[in-house]
Amino acid sequence: MKVRLSTALPCALACVLLSQGCISTDFRPSSDLGAVSYPPVEASSVRVLTSPPVLPFTVLGEIEAYISGYPADKTVLRHIRTMAAQKGANAIVFVRDFSVMAAGVRDTDPDNLWHKRSSLVYEAVRLPDASEP
Repeated sequence: MKVRLSTALPCALACVLLSQGCISTDFRPSSDLGAVSYPPVEASSVRVLTSPPVLPFTVLGEIEAYISGYPADKTVLRHIRTMAAQKGANAIVFVRDFSVMAAGVRDTDPDNLWHKRSSLVYEAVRLPDASEP
């Protein structure tokens, strides 16, 4: 019994750690040569937008989060918001989701397909006033 327990425990721990995943972020500054740098802000104040705001805004650059494993969406967004805050952005705007569609071996039923997200891209933007969308 001890042999099985000593093998099962590390395997269970490895499964939990792998399911959590790893997230690394990369910031690509805007190609606009007139882009201004801003002081860092609190990550909790960075707004998450699904589309560009109506008001004028400044694009600071793109943030891409590279994802391995299956971390929660909330965890991925926390990493993106942290990077945006370090660059002085007070909002991020969703740009694209890179996912791979896959299925089990010999499974061609579309209902059994699943998606593996490999990265998410957001624009880091500076709104004229953080309280206005």
